[in-house]
Amino acid sequence: MPSTELVAAVADFDGESVIQLLNALADDERASVTAALQQRGFHVHVIDVPLDAADLESALMNDLARGFAFPDYCGENWNAIDECMRDLEWLPADGYFCLLLHRDTLEQRIPQAFEIFLSVLRYASTDWKRQGKRLCLATSP
Repeated sequence: MPSTELVAAVADFDGESVIQLLNALADDERASVTAALQQRGFHVHVIDVPLDAADLESALMNDLARGFAFPDYCGENWNAIDECMRDLEWLPADGYFCLLLHRDTLEQRIPQAFEIFLSVLRYASTDWKRQGKRLCLATSP
């Protein structure tokens, strides 16, 4: 999916909350998508979990916490991550976009946590949609 199509898909309020990219975005395409979405008022976060981390699930949660500036009280568990992703009052934006790198590796190495992660983002997306905002995740191989 070319970067212009990805921006259009993310900005489509009625579109899918999780978009699976067939090919990885090149660095210049990623920068282009980020800039275009930021111009539209989106908070953009690229989730780039270090694949050599001893605990990939914790690394994924910590990356989300950093990227969305979660408050210190947010615990390192999926319930807390879910609550914070549905709130984000400390990070005002017209919409929220995550680009997850290394989808295939994460899905293979931490399959249960990966499914929970997707569920958290889908449910948060539904909540944000009710509030008139978009939260979208694109996953890249």
